[in-house]
Amino acid sequence: MVLSKPYWAINQKIMSNYIHILINNNFHHPNFGKLLYHRDIHNPNILHYSVQLNDWKSIAWQAIHSDRQKDTGRLAIWQIDWHRFHTAQWISYWEKQRINQALHTSVADFHERWQYELYRFNCEHWARLFS
Repeated sequence: MVLSKPYWAINQKIMSNYIHILINNNFHHPNFGKLLYHRDIHNPNILHYSVQLNDWKSIAWQAIHSDRQKDTGRLAIWQIDWHRFHTAQWISYWEKQRINQALHTSVADFHERWQYELYRFNCEHWARLFS
């Protein structure tokens, strides 16, 4: 069987479509677009950031390979564990429509296209930019 696109390109398109659907389907959730953070399980000095979609899922930007400080970034859907995840209290949010548009834009511009760097542009910068 010969594919017209490489396997990774097909997977990327499927994941991008899934993320767009999740964003659209959760727009009316009362906490859509809230900035969330949680501590790393292995190193509690490290914080991870994401944008809340509903009571169970958030969207985050992370390195494709978790063991690298510099890598291509991708969007990921995280399950929210409310024992670990917290809503940021120190932020003023955009209106929901603007957050919605920004999240959709980030799928096109960031998902497996942008360079993730732990000490330069990371999940915190992405989440603050889009919430």
